[in-house]
Amino acid sequence: MRWPGALLAVPLLRHGLTKSRGRSGSSRGWLVGGRPALSVRGCPARTALVAWPRPTLFKVRRAGPDKPDGRIRRVEISIRRAVSSDAAALARLRSVMFEAMQVQVGDRDSLWLAEAREWFTHQLATSDVAAFVAQTPDGGIVAAALGQVTRHAPSPANPSGVSGQLSNVVTDPEYRRLGLSRACVEQLLTWFRDLTDANDVGLFATDCGASLYESLGFGGRPNPAMSLNIRRG
Repeated sequence: MRWPGALLAVPLLRHGLTKSRGRSGSSRGWLVGGRPALSVRGCPARTALVAWPRPTLFKVRRAGPDKPDGRIRRVEISIRRAVSSDAAALARLRSVMFEAMQVQVGDRDSLWLAEAREWFTHQLATSDVAAFVAQTPDGGIVAAALGQVTRHAPSPANPSGVSGQLSNVVTDPEYRRLGLSRACVEQLLTWFRDLTDANDVGLFATDCGASLYESLGFGGRPNPAMSLNIRRG
């Protein structure tokens, strides 16, 4: 079988393992969330590899440094799922996001950036965290969105207590208004729906990002979010 995209290891018990059958009723293989799955030697027990679709290609027209006359060039940008080796790029984009929010981020050697790189490296290898990124032909990561599965005490609205959190939605300034953030978020929503048990997805929207989320079906919450910094020592 030829696999069309990235192979993702997922626990079968959490993701609706079913059997695919041919017209004659004979078994053809396993399905996870409707996607073909393949057991691979070396993977943990009750784990399969799921084929994620081919990266989405964006053909955009924009000015570039290789066009000093100002003429527009066409660039193919792919939307794909991030892997642990993208940790440094995701941490850099997180810094870009905070700068856009007027938050002081410090220099490249800041402790929080090192911690962010380590966090992305480890968390992207788990089944509860996913990120999708926009990648240019030269390998640059210019946009991203992050999704996390969260678990809370059950409630009437969410009997399982499993939800999703969307964050780190950011695009480099020179690549904004091309639909890249939307494309990354849409892929994440597909991941939440097909490969997690999340019943809803929450986020904290900035004023400039609210319209994007509203167009994707997000709505306001009746109770405002609040926080408290824990002071020690």
